[in-house]
Amino acid sequence: MSSYLRKITEFRANIAYTSVFMRHSLNQNQRHSQLRGKRMDGTSRFRALFIVVLMLLATWAQGAYASSGFEPMNGSDEDGDGLLDSDEIANGTDPSDPDSDDDGLNDGDEVNIHGTDPNNNDTDGDQIPDNFEINQLGTNATNPDTDGDGLLDWQELHPNNGTNPLNSDSDGDGLNDGDEVITHLSDPKNTDTDGDNLEDGEEVFVTFTNATNPDTDGDGLPDGAEVAQYLTDPNLLDTDGDGLSDGDEITTYFTDALNPDTDDDGYTDGEEVVNFTDPNDADDPAPEIDDGGIIPDDDNYDQTELPAIGISVTYDPTNERSTISWYNIDGNGLDDQTENEVFAELSTSVYYIYRHTSRITQINLQSLTPIAELTTDACESLNYFLCKNGSSPFHPGHSVELQIAPEVSGEYYYAILTEQNDGTQSTNLYCGQNVLCNPVNETTEPVRTPSLLSATFNAQSETTTLSWVNYNQLNAGELPETGADALNIRVWRHSIPLNRDNGFILSTTTSSYLVTTLTASNTQITLDVPPNIQRSVYYSVTYYLPNHLGQGLDYEDLRFELPDGTVNSNTLSIPIIEDTSNPVIPEGVDAVFEPSASLGNGITNISWTDSAGEVGEIYTIWRSRLPIEDVYEPGVMMLGSSMEGVTYYPNQINRGTLGYYYYCVTIEDANGRTNLTVDESNCATVFENTFDPWIAEPTDVSAEYIGNALTRVTWTDQIGVEGEIYNIWRSNSEITNETYSSNPPTLVGSVEAGIGQYDVQVEGDWTLDSYYCVTTKARYNLEEFLNFEDREFDEDTGTYEDFRFIQNCVGPIAEDISPPRKTPLNSVDVWRVGDVAVRVNFQQIIEETGETYFIYRCTDSECFEEGSSSLTLDKWELADGPITFTSEDEPAQTVSIPIESGLDREVWYAVAAMDVDGNLQFELEENYNARLVDEDTLGPDLSIGILGLQGSSMKAGTYTIQATLEEAAGGNLPKITIVDSQGANVVMSLAMTPAGAMSNTYTYQFTLTQSVPAGALSIRVTGYDAYGNSAITQVDNYSADGLAPTLTLYSPSSESTGSSYRYGDNLMISGGAIDDVGIGSIQIRFTRNLGMQSEVPEAWQNLDVLIDDQSEENGVSFFITYAAKNFEIGEHRLEVRAVDLAGNWDDAVVDFFVDRCEQIETGELQCVFAESLEPEPEPEPIELEALSPPYMFTYILAAFNIFAFIMIILTLTTAGRSPSSDEEDEGEDWMKEFIGTSAEPDMDAIMDTGKTDPVDSSSGSDVKTLDDEDDDELFGEAAPKPKRRERKKSSKRRVRRSSNNDDDEDDEDDFGESSKPKRRRRVNRK
Repeated sequence: MSSYLRKITEFRANIAYTSVFMRHSLNQNQRHSQLRGKRMDGTSRFRALFIVVLMLLATWAQGAYASSGFEPMNGSDEDGDGLLDSDEIANGTDPSDPDSDDDGLNDGDEVNIHGTDPNNNDTDGDQIPDNFEINQLGTNATNPDTDGDGLLDWQELHPNNGTNPLNSDSDGDGLNDGDEVITHLSDPKNTDTDGDNLEDGEEVFVTFTNATNPDTDGDGLPDGAEVAQYLTDPNLLDTDGDGLSDGDEITTYFTDALNPDTDDDGYTDGEEVVNFTDPNDADDPAPEIDDGGIIPDDDNYDQTELPAIGISVTYDPTNERSTISWYNIDGNGLDDQTENEVFAELSTSVYYIYRHTSRITQINLQSLTPIAELTTDACESLNYFLCKNGSSPFHPGHSVELQIAPEVSGEYYYAILTEQNDGTQSTNLYCGQNVLCNPVNETTEPVRTPSLLSATFNAQSETTTLSWVNYNQLNAGELPETGADALNIRVWRHSIPLNRDNGFILSTTTSSYLVTTLTASNTQITLDVPPNIQRSVYYSVTYYLPNHLGQGLDYEDLRFELPDGTVNSNTLSIPIIEDTSNPVIPEGVDAVFEPSASLGNGITNISWTDSAGEVGEIYTIWRSRLPIEDVYEPGVMMLGSSMEGVTYYPNQINRGTLGYYYYCVTIEDANGRTNLTVDESNCATVFENTFDPWIAEPTDVSAEYIGNALTRVTWTDQIGVEGEIYNIWRSNSEITNETYSSNPPTLVGSVEAGIGQYDVQVEGDWTLDSYYCVTTKARYNLEEFLNFEDREFDEDTGTYEDFRFIQNCVGPIAEDISPPRKTPLNSVDVWRVGDVAVRVNFQQIIEETGETYFIYRCTDSECFEEGSSSLTLDKWELADGPITFTSEDEPAQTVSIPIESGLDREVWYAVAAMDVDGNLQFELEENYNARLVDEDTLGPDLSIGILGLQGSSMKAGTYTIQATLEEAAGGNLPKITIVDSQGANVVMSLAMTPAGAMSNTYTYQFTLTQSVPAGALSIRVTGYDAYGNSAITQVDNYSADGLAPTLTLYSPSSESTGSSYRYGDNLMISGGAIDDVGIGSIQIRFTRNLGMQSEVPEAWQNLDVLIDDQSEENGVSFFITYAAKNFEIGEHRLEVRAVDLAGNWDDAVVDFFVDRCEQIETGELQCVFAESLEPEPEPEPIELEALSPPYMFTYILAAFNIFAFIMIILTLTTAGRSPSSDEEDEGEDWMKEFIGTSAEPDMDAIMDTGKTDPVDSSSGSDVKTLDDEDDDELFGEAAPKPKRRERKKSSKRRVRRSSNNDDDEDDEDDFGESSKPKRRRRVNRK
């Protein structure tokens, strides 16, 4: 109820209260006046009416004062946004602006359609305007995380994420986007972030590996390979706990990563590797070892192993270096011979130094790498006996220093291993001798410098600009920027690159390198470069930190090193060229032309001397047919450029070039300044002639008569030429440059480039041997070619052809073009014993010598036309050959040609002879040298079915199995075998019965018993055709099934467990079913409005089922949603049925109800259907704040009303006459008219006391609520009355008594009924 309507209700209640009280007072006074025989005069009545009017005005003032402000009294909508002005005022929106928050959405649409806040252009606070979410993105403007994945909609749209705000799992890997970005740091757009062949969701929920690390346990094996291939634990470095990582076991030692003792010899693989035994050889046991591989007796070491002695490590925090010291063995206790041998070996040995965060043992030593720069020779003396430890002249001991990287903090252990010249390395570790058992603490300063220093030189302004990123930009507030300890930025310039080894030079001669000092906030500086200077320099930027190491102890990080050992980015690694001078042109330019005899082109090499004093310059090379005076004049071509230090340029010269050419070289410095001056010092002239000594002919020309009147001419294309044509010439005499004119050869053919051969058709009138030549005809860049008389130029086409015939001819070639006669083909048949083959029998041609034979095959039925054919047709293919006879006396031979199975065709076979000259007899004659044969090696097609069976699943019973051949059957009956799901033969190779004398159909009576296990049945039938070919046909789609399926319904739950759905919810139906054979279908049916007259059972409908890798065998799952709004409010029933392949079924029934719920003013959720099932609530008392200002004013008005009542009573008491009954009715009617009703006011309903009227005079009429009326009728006859429950009509009828009735009875009728009021049910209004 709006505040406006509430105030009107309070106002009417006050009026009604006053009316009832006045009426009672008037009745009492009237009756007393009648007894006294007095009447009220007109003046008294007017006085009473005047007081009542004052009371009403006071009551109205009370209501107006208690209100929060003026509200309109009508239903106007000034801005036309669909919201009444009164509602807009109540909601705080602007009634004169249809879009109060200027978000592009109408206020009415925001309230009534979208549910957004019309006073806030971003209702859900996700940084996306409501209008854009609703009309562009489709996201929920009232929910900052539409898809509920933990990422706000704006975060998903951000380029850093780029995920779909409408899909909680954008890449479909089983992890929602929020978890990927926030928790797992994986890529929400990539199903496999680390590329280890495991999806991110699988790594998080199944394998529990790191989705961003392809090798979670760091064992050298990808997580996916460990899970799928090696079956090792991707979260354990050493799955079997044998001391070897999984990666080492699989890739290095080839042991079983799942078995700690691969060879089962009682020693773990790790123990065997440490003790140098074979972990794959059970006969190679490992010796016993001590704990950790360290021999605890420090002094009991074997000198013959050449161990380092007396290791000590000291760390200097000032220069952040550790000094490792040790001694050679002294040989004490060794006999002379052994001592000599030991020190001879020691003199050629080296020491390797290891460093680790934990104590070094023989096990972890396998994975450590020695510090390369600390490798030390055991002895430097030429006299190996002086290598023993001792005072001069013996070896004094060793000491090396290790520079510790920045940002190191921890304890470290060291070990020194000796490696002899033959590669043998010491195996034992001796505590305190060659291994440090007590760690040394090494702590270095963290890197506190600027980073990403860059430098740019501007040649126009002659300035260098340096820019960098300050440390506090990345690590806010870590370094002081204000106060006495504020850092200073120092800029340095130096001529060499800096690193940790030489960075200290800045502090030794600061004035030589320091450019300027800046305050902490600077990230850039521009430096002026002096004029007429050219230099290559480096820049560095550091922090000078006062009191950083303590009071008075300043610090500046000049290490220029990062924790990983690389050079820090606060110094330039590449110099910058600062050049403010003009470049000088190069000198000594020269050009030399070198022709190519084989390609017909050439190269002109241009060389010069670099300009002195320039750094990073570029040289440009120019070419022209005329002397160059300006490089930009017409005809001058820029060839290319060359960098500093490359003082030559090769220019490729095209074929046909002939004449003088001019070359010049100009310069451009590193800053873009150019010097295009041209004079004798930077130019040269050269004569370029590509025609001498080049021969423009193809090479490797050869010719061979290949038979059948064809001579094949081959060659190698001319190198380098493109788009050329090759002409083939023939003559009966040798072809030369001279005979080309006197006895011109015949052009027999032309081909394009890239073919390299041509078959010349030999004419029958060629009686002499042949000579062949091949020439090249191509278009070149010819200039002044006419200087050569023996070369021809085709002016029409611009091509050139060389007719000198130097390297492009061959001959003489003998050519015999007569083929042998046709070969008689005796027979062709199919041999079916053993391997199937076609046997071809043919005769030898006795008049030929050295001939060979070829067998051809044609599978086309139209190979022959009118009894003849030719092998020149593409239809013929070579089946066998060449074939020879063993002697000239052999009359014929038979050749077997294997044919593959699965054939059913008619094939022509032919035999042709080829003589020694390669001439083949191509002509074929039907049934002479070619015959037809039927090749059938294909088994018959066979179909299998079960007569009368619906579907594919069988219960126990007798069935007729039918097999039908698709072609004529042979003499063998088909045989049937039936195998059950466990591989047992139910029927084994039994003959089937013919269905009829001429039929190709066969049957078999099969009885399926209860003993056959449920599952698939495999039916195999072997059939035979007329040629004896067999084929096995197997069907696996039938099954034995005698058990009903099992259905499990996951949701919805039953009504008793709270299966309630509101409008707007979705009814989710999910479950699974499993059967011993297979599920045929899942069906559902709804019964709507359960238990009501409108109850409607719907028809069964099939659901789509889901079968995936997670489903059980022969099981399915299903999932479907229905909108609850599609059901009426009330109770409904869902039935689900699972049907297997044989028709057996199982079902489940669930009752649920649908309700409509709304939130009322009290904040409670009111549901229509649920409330109808609950008992009526007791009315709640109304609590008021008695001292609030509006009620204080009310108290004053109440006091005024009491005073007015007293005045009325006095007035009525002194009235002079008693009114007539008509006047009494008149007195009642005006008050009823004023308050807008003719009914008796219900004071208990008005005051909300919970009581009811003793007599309800309107029980038979309809009762309207205040919400159902228009505001315009609030003061009319149809004004609303407080809703109350109507009581049944009383058996006592109320009768108006006349004026002479007893006063007590009248009083009782009006106010004194004592019947118990009925309990009223509270009705919540929207």
